[in-house]
Amino acid sequence: MHFKSTVLALSLTATAATAQVTVDVGPDPAPTGATVYASVTNDTELIMSIGGCPWRIVDGDGLVVFDADCLITEFLIGPIGTIDYGWDQRNQAGVQVPAGSYHFQVMTAVGIIDTPFTVGGVDANLFVQGTAALGTDMIGFGGREIALASPADPGAFYQVLLAGSLGGGVDLCGLTMPLAIDGLFTATLGGATIPGAFGQLDGTGQSLEPKLPIPDAPGLVGIDLYLSMLVLDPLASCPVVRSSPAFKTTIVPGPQPFGS
Repeated sequence: MHFKSTVLALSLTATAATAQVTVDVGPDPAPTGATVYASVTNDTELIMSIGGCPWRIVDGDGLVVFDADCLITEFLIGPIGTIDYGWDQRNQAGVQVPAGSYHFQVMTAVGIIDTPFTVGGVDANLFVQGTAALGTDMIGFGGREIALASPADPGAFYQVLLAGSLGGGVDLCGLTMPLAIDGLFTATLGGATIPGAFGQLDGTGQSLEPKLPIPDAPGLVGIDLYLSMLVLDPLASCPVVRSSPAFKTTIVPGPQPFGS
């Protein structure tokens, strides 16, 4: 599941009185040992000033399990830009936390933005960092970064899949691939739509190599996109060894001049 919290930010470098900040947290659920990200996105055409640090992790009982060791400072985020904070699932003593419910709390100029998420329950998952705004193919690394996580599979090969809807559950080596096999799915397999869709996980079983580029095409606004990842072993009798749940994101308008 993918949670989103939105607040009105009051501290800006432009003359407007308010502007929108979006915070997305994932992967959710996060495989045990995977980095959990909070992506703070500026959804406006303005350069935004926010107080984005410190941040902290709170458990289901409201107890702080990790408080980021950083100075309260000010960050500038350009139009449809993001700031990403990552938590490695360790508490203040450096110990892996147990599976369960947690909250990623980002302290901003307007107070705490609290977003719930879950640790455990899946072996692999993925997360698109930031909103799927028009024009994101023109910024940063050529699209929103897609965080992949399968900590039990360090160094394994992966394939990111993209479709326009969910499917009935295609069986792959006894695992369920949740996406529909449509034109978008086929294009992704062919190497289009997602740069870095095929690659290799790092030594922690994670990667930020894949990107989700959204062109500045107003007709795309409102379209839902569904992503999933496969973990592959080319030497196995059946090469698909793991499949993630589907991640849903919706294409939204992008601020000028980057998006219509």
